[in-house]
Amino acid sequence: MDAAVRARLVALGAALPEATGIAAAGLRLRAGVRRMGDAAADMRLLEERMRARSTEGQRLLERLSHGAQPQADA
Repeated sequence: MDAAVRARLVALGAALPEATGIAAAGLRLRAGVRRMGDAAADMRLLEERMRARSTEGQRLLERLSHGAQPQADA
């Protein structure tokens, strides 16, 4: 094996742990971004549910203010 090839292989071998670490960090970052996306979707769903309940509450208040009797949930 020629000395230049051997030197290149040694350099590549020395760089391998760093490259592996960078790849692992990239995978962790991608997983974190995915979790953030999931959390954002959960927050949007929660916001929609809260808005729907607020609307239901507003309708109930309007009915009560017009003399309607509250109904028990079934």
